[in-house]
Amino acid sequence: DPRGIELVEESKYGERALGFVTVASAIFHFRDTGGTHALPDDQNYLLVTVDGWPLDAGRGPGGRFTNAVTPAPATRPAAATLQTGIHPLRTRVLFDDDALGWNYLTMAEVLANEGYATGAFVGATELAASSGLDQGFRTYSDEMFYGGLLHLNLLGHLLDGFQQPRTDDAVVDGFAAWMEEKRDLPFYAWVHLREGDAALDRVLALIEPLQDETMIAVVGTHGPGEGLSEEAIRVPLSLHVPGRPAPTIDAQVRLMDVPAAAFTFLGMEGPQTEGVDLGGYLDGTRKATVGCTLVGRDGAGAPLLAVRNNGM
Repeated sequence: DPRGIELVEESKYGERALGFVTVASAIFHFRDTGGTHALPDDQNYLLVTVDGWPLDAGRGPGGRFTNAVTPAPATRPAAATLQTGIHPLRTRVLFDDDALGWNYLTMAEVLANEGYATGAFVGATELAASSGLDQGFRTYSDEMFYGGLLHLNLLGHLLDGFQQPRTDDAVVDGFAAWMEEKRDLPFYAWVHLREGDAALDRVLALIEPLQDETMIAVVGTHGPGEGLSEEAIRVPLSLHVPGRPAPTIDAQVRLMDVPAAAFTFLGMEGPQTEGVDLGGYLDGTRKATVGCTLVGRDGAGAPLLAVRNNGM
């Protein structure tokens, strides 16, 4: 009976798949997720990103930048800029269908090499493991369909096409569980939300006991507008740096400036970035606006290029 042969073959494949899942789960359970090899007095960095945030919706501890711009108003390019400190024209991550190449050094890679615990918790399909943004994260929680198996980055890349977005609550649940394990170790955590609001409040409540030893950046990846409109490129940005003032800053800054501030706060010489240290704006030692080249698409998908400086 041909159908009987097919059933036997399916059974064999099923047994093999089950064995693979069992081995993969064991590897995942006993993996080193970092943090124990960092210096005890190393401080922490938390990056929270939110999609489609209007400028007046942003909130977070620390100083508020009223003229922060994203060089490319889309989820993946903005995230790549925040991980590398490099403009999208150099990383070639211009749109949501471009992947970050492995030849670019990310902040997570630098900190993981320093022994930090590095964890990312994302729910947007644009940020699945195949985006290349998993580089350096010992925990990359993008399990939008296949659950914990996608913590294994290889499976995340293979099964990326089957993934679906998950809720902000599920993202924060993953971050909360990770924090229970890592709160006493130096860490770099990235939490990406698709809406913000109540989920952001949960994230900030989780980190509040560690605010005196944690730099916290809360930033929008892009606004709700289209193309390179003001509503698309201007994003909320707040920055909490322990021991520094929390003023309102009107000078224009860019997303690639955030990693430079983090490396300065952590006392590290990071990779060559295109950013300036935002901490100088908090204590008044830096006041100048910083120009930014902008890359995007119009409603028909045609590429757009612009420059914004001094509010123009």
